[in-house]
Formats: sequence, C-alpha cells, structure tokens
Amino acid sequence: MRERLASENYLKVITSITLHEQKPLVRLHEIARRLSVSAAAVSDMVKKLVKAGWVVSHGHQGIKISQKGLALGKKMIRHHRLWETFLHQSLGLGFEHIHDEAERLEHASSDVLIDQLEVFLEFPTQDPHGNPIPNKQGVLPASPKQLPLSNCQIGQQYRIERFVAMDPDFLTHLHHQGLRIGCELLVEKRLDFDQSLLCRLDDQTITLSTQSLAMIYVSEKECSEA
Repeated sequence: MRERLASENYLKVITSITLHEQKPLVRLHEIARRLSVSAAAVSDMVKKLVKAGWVVSHGHQGIKISQKGLALGKKMIRHHRLWETFLHQSLGLGFEHIHDEAERLEHASSDVLIDQLEVFLEFPTQDPHGNPIPNKQGVLPASPKQLPLSNCQIGQQYRIERFVAMDPDFLTHLHHQGLRIGCELLVEKRLDFDQSLLCRLDDQTITLSTQSLAMIYVSEKECSEA
C-alpha cells in the first residue's frame, strides 16, 4: 500500500514536469527537489518504476514516462487538483493546508467520486495555484503561453498564471507579498549580485529571489488581453 502511494506521487511529479515544463526527459535531481527527498531515494524508486514499465531510463539524460505512466500521472494530478479546489473554494482552507490534505485524499478517491466532485465544482479548469486540471479523458485545458518569471524581460508587464511550488510556507510568503493568480506586475530591474528581480506590484516594489522566480509562471500582458 505504502509503495503504491509513493509510486503514484512520483508519477504525478514526473507527469507534471513533462507536461508543464515541456521536458520529455526528466532528470532525477528535479524529482528530488519537487518531492524534497534524497537523490538516493529517487534513484531507488526510479528503478522500481522502470521495472514496472511506468518510465523508461535514458541513463544520465534522465527518464521518460511511458504511456501508461502518463495516464496514471494525469489521473493523480486530476484527483489532487480537484481536491485542492474543493478544499479552498468550498471549505475555505488556506494555502497552508490544502496541498497536504489533497495529498491524503487523492489516493483514497475512486474515479466515480472524482467525477462527481468535478460536477459539484462546475468543471473547474484550474486549481487555486493556477495549474490546469485534466478532464476525465486526461486532456488538459488550453492555457496562454507561459514562461517562468526568471526568463522575463526588464520593462515588460506580465500576468501571473500559476505557481509551480506547492510548499505551504512558500505559497504563504507569496500571498503575503500580494502575489495572486491573475495579478499583473512590471519587471523593473535585475540585481547583478544575485540575479533577483525588483517588480512593481500595484503601488509597491517587491524583491523576488531566483528561487521564487523559477516557481512563478506568467504570460505577457498582451497575451492575456488577446
């Protein structure tokens, strides 16, 4: 049972990196960073996933998820994001709680329950973090062209589309800075000494570290208005 849950969590993360970051080959250190586990733990689990046919190893280049692995990964993403939406939208739970609670619920939910949950929520297309929710066929809704804030141009205005990191402390920190899905900010300056960005949000200037920048995905303002 415990190994099944672990496998589902790994496939969920591998699928998320493959789809949302457009990386057909996923490196093990990326999985370790997302799950906050050691490189050795990831290596051991990947061996099991390869043996079961969920992923294919490409040596030092990384791993590629198989079709059956992708199907299960999308299913777990769907479960997780629908539960997060319900917990936040219907129960009013804050960002510091919804991820961990959804982690518990996603594995115990049947497809019948998840389909009914989707109906109850009136078929949401994204979770509270802005991440797209696959439908029951595994199809992701269309979304605007996105890029990490770390790749943005100075002097350009952007719309925040989604947050990649699920760490509750990180998300709470972003919200305390006034960062929300849908808000717009102007990239003012990049600091030479650590490559952090100064961004204008409403009437205040905030500083975002390189770690934060990689976890915030945006679209150009013109794209969001098209």
